[in-house]
Amino acid sequence: MKKYLKLPPGVNPNKNNIFPVNLPYYLLTHSAHLADDKEQKWVVFWGVPFRQLPTIYADEKEFIRQANLCLDYVRRGCVGCKLFYKTHPNETDEQTSLDLTGFQILSQKEVAEFFVLKNFHKIRQVFSTYSSAAMTAYKLGLDAHIFLPLVEPSLTEQNRNGNREYYKHMPPEFFIDKFSASPKTNKLNIPQQPDAVLRENLLVLLKDRPAQTIWFILGDPGSLTSVILLARFIKELAPQAAIGLIIERHHRWQVMNLAEVKTFFDHMLVYPRWLPSLRPNKIWAQLKTAWALRRAPIAPNDIIFGFNYTAFVENCLLTYFPSNLKVAFVKKETLEFCYGSKEKAFFQNYFSRIGHRFYARVIQPILGLYPTVFLEDPVRVANFDRYLMPINDLYDQVYVY
Repeated sequence: MKKYLKLPPGVNPNKNNIFPVNLPYYLLTHSAHLADDKEQKWVVFWGVPFRQLPTIYADEKEFIRQANLCLDYVRRGCVGCKLFYKTHPNETDEQTSLDLTGFQILSQKEVAEFFVLKNFHKIRQVFSTYSSAAMTAYKLGLDAHIFLPLVEPSLTEQNRNGNREYYKHMPPEFFIDKFSASPKTNKLNIPQQPDAVLRENLLVLLKDRPAQTIWFILGDPGSLTSVILLARFIKELAPQAAIGLIIERHHRWQVMNLAEVKTFFDHMLVYPRWLPSLRPNKIWAQLKTAWALRRAPIAPNDIIFGFNYTAFVENCLLTYFPSNLKVAFVKKETLEFCYGSKEKAFFQNYFSRIGHRFYARVIQPILGLYPTVFLEDPVRVANFDRYLMPINDLYDQVYVY
């Protein structure tokens, strides 16, 4: 692969349709305010998988030693609280190497964000060695911390650099760098009123398109909490609007109870995810899924809210329903990482598999899809993917959160 990839601009500066907004996370904090303070006693430690991952861990034994020191730190500092160890869905036998004395193990397989949605009013603090679930908890309004400065010597150099880049916008209080010091409170100040820009823009959209369905497209169940809260927010603005969820199902959805998910929406459609491949049976399955998506029950006045940009299902729906209003919700870190300017050295460690190149050069043109680029991160911190065209040319509105 070329060491430098020249890409067209990711954003059209001549359009004013990208809006920084606060998602309605205050709806979560309202439920917590109604809870008895005595009930908010949970302290949750999020686990990470560390078995047989040589590209991430330079010294697994040292990581385990440090992880046990982290657990002991929580035990000492959270006397009187209910301690929980929340397993990562990809953990195998990691618990057998950890001293979980005093912790109740929560082994049910569900994504961290959905766990927070259901238990927000009970949780006082969140800790992890370095799981991104802690950052998610922080952005949802919980007091959250990671021990990255203390465990990173046991990680590979590439993974250390990747984590530093990933967490670079987090406040200093998020990081615990001494076992001898108590953590400083690290709670995001969640606005307790609706975001004015988001509210006014959505009111205009809903007024112009009466009796429509708002279709959320979701691939990562990690964003399900954001979608559910937005759905509640829209229902407050327009009680008559129907809310639909379109899931691009893959292995991470195996840990979710779809019947439970369906209770939050008026309609739910599920389509399979097909990763780029050279295998004829998978190519054929992709083509059949694209044909099914052409016939999706999306009416002319329906609005598409995309949380799954560049993914196959969302790309198909954007392509096959060109007249529908299209709105993207993109994390600030994702927009900066995938659509911001890049130095020449940025792409040196990324690589592209032949299946992705075949998908971009053959499958996308055959199906008429919008061209994308996908590059894989060898240390699994953050892959690089984006549309080749400016994101705010493809979507009518882009909300950055």
